[in-house]
Amino acid sequence: MIITMTIKLGKVLQACRKEANLSQQEVADLICCSRGTYSCWEHDEGEIPLTKLLSLLQHYGLPLITFVKLVQDQNSGTVQLLSPPDLEFNDISVIKAEFALLSKQIVVLNQLINPK
Repeated sequence: MIITMTIKLGKVLQACRKEANLSQQEVADLICCSRGTYSCWEHDEGEIPLTKLLSLLQHYGLPLITFVKLVQDQNSGTVQLLSPPDLEFNDISVIKAEFALLSKQIVVLNQLINPK
């Protein structure tokens, strides 16, 4: 049996944009796409390229791990909007462990967003 799962990013993208007090056009201009294309992503239509997503998150100052958590919460029905934890890393081993976890989550997220 094959189980497919659709991860919806739209509501989280919209919440991030509204939190930053930006219009869809302003966000589209920031990441070099049309307003219509960006609007589709907020409505969970089409696939947002990872490079565009990462550009947005960088602009918002939102760590990818926090975005992934917000998306997970949204998709499980327990939305908590934009209260990213203050993470402090004083030890390089902690940073490496977080990066390894983040890398795995990116792979899973990409597989869910772009199933082949």
